[in-house]
Amino acid sequence: MAIDEELLREAGKAGALPVLRFYAWSPPAVSLGRFQDAERAVNAEACRRRGFDIVRRITGGRAVLHREELTYSIIAPAGIGQFPNNVLGTYKVIAAGLRRGPGANLALTLRWCRAPDGTRRW
Repeated sequence: MAIDEELLREAGKAGALPVLRFYAWSPPAVSLGRFQDAERAVNAEACRRRGFDIVRRITGGRAVLHREELTYSIIAPAGIGQFPNNVLGTYKVIAAGLRRGPGANLALTLRWCRAPDGTRRW
């Protein structure tokens, strides 16, 4: 989640480009929405016993268990025209891109980044 927060800060800078980030969870984790009450949303002791981390997203919503999955985030500067200025419209743009899938003509540039734990990741 710290990487997404840093990418969001970078998106506010002049000349920033949209970023599509894919990642997996190790160990598994429960991510809480920004305004969720952790004590009411999740049993922390049960998570500890199972080896699950508990993290908080910078976005809203409810708790989500992340385990054996591929997660993505999209961070884009406001007002660049690729996404409408509303949640439903943005969802539709993202869903259309995901439906196109691997057959889409994407120009991707991959680069290593340093994760908060110091490891290098794509």
